[in-house]
Amino acid sequence: MPRRTRAVCAAGILILALAIPRHASAAPAVTGPHRWEVTVAVRVVPAENGKSVTLRLAAPADGPRQRLLDVELAARGLKPTVERDGEQPHVLFKGKPKGARRIAATYRVECQPQASPVPPVLPLDTLRPELVPFLSPAPMFQSRSILVRDFLETYAGPLLARGDTDPMRAIFEVTRRELARDRKGRSLALDVIRRRQGKRIGIERAFTTFLRCARIPARLVEGVDLASKTRRKRVFWTEVWAQDQWWPVSASRGWIGQLPASYLALARDGTRVLHVDGPATASYTVQTRRLPDDF
Repeated sequence: MPRRTRAVCAAGILILALAIPRHASAAPAVTGPHRWEVTVAVRVVPAENGKSVTLRLAAPADGPRQRLLDVELAARGLKPTVERDGEQPHVLFKGKPKGARRIAATYRVECQPQASPVPPVLPLDTLRPELVPFLSPAPMFQSRSILVRDFLETYAGPLLARGDTDPMRAIFEVTRRELARDRKGRSLALDVIRRRQGKRIGIERAFTTFLRCARIPARLVEGVDLASKTRRKRVFWTEVWAQDQWWPVSASRGWIGQLPASYLALARDGTRVLHVDGPATASYTVQTRRLPDDF
């Protein structure tokens, strides 16, 4: 299909989207705040002793569904700094380690589960500067790729033409239908789209990419499942923008608005939970403990 034809088809999808009736889907209410202690234990191994190393460890950001109460650090020879302001709070550990080190950050958090009906999610008709990063292509979200446009035109276009769903839900449905989960699959969005299968993180990256291509602000979220028994407890989902707020959706797990009560967000839009700057390698594990209600 010529590039011009593709562009016309993509524009047609957006025109159809703007004509979709504004309905809302119901979700069961979940109530009750609960508090947890989350310890991220990091092992740092310098490639050369005495060289400067900086580690950036993501911290939970305050929001409607979670609140960071307290931070406790164990630095062991590294200088820690806590940055709690902004949408991406974090802890920096800086120093010149000699030999392997074990450091840790313990977060005490309060989670307030919210399962709210997600309104119809439509392409933006007016661009807002603060949302530009969540519409723009990025190395992990190549939303201008012909592969992405072809997928939307082929699979989402017919659903939108029926006129009984909104663009986000149409893209959600075809992502669920066309991209299969494979624990050993790929994790990059375009690889997942080509092979029609991938890991959960790859499916969420593809979903985020599809939404951005359709002019719907979207961002990937990485967090921890507080109730998980795995070493890192990693979970991934997507947030979409509608009616002046972010709404949680997971194409890889099949829910809209029903963020599990045990999910805690740590990093957004491709930011890593743990980033190392300098000649060193690092790995981490996560331990969680439910705190008493009167903590």
